[in-house]
Amino acid sequence: WATNHAKSAGTVGVISISLGGGKNAGINAAVEAAAEEGMLVVVAAGNDNRNACFSSPASAGGKVVTVGSTTISDERSWFSNYGTCVDIFAPGSDIISSWKDSDTSTNTISG
Repeated sequence: WATNHAKSAGTVGVISISLGGGKNAGINAAVEAAAEEGMLVVVAAGNDNRNACFSSPASAGGKVVTVGSTTISDERSWFSNYGTCVDIFAPGSDIISSWKDSDTSTNTISG
């Protein structure tokens, strides 16, 4: 749907996939197909503290951007997957964020 929608609208499409699991050829093929159609596909490296090349969709082909997690001090988060399938790391744990309790509430969260 996303690929067809972006094409029919004549725009650039972005797909963000923040899930992961064991390596799965079907999931990787679907993600790679969207990238081949010109979509920018960004996927989570995973939260298993293991090589991302053993997870899907993190292990999808080279046209997919796989993102791992860093802490507030710019170190790899203890849970973030890693390895040659990870293209970039970005803040993902110990992040100070706005919070629901009031207009000025903050909380340090991960995710």
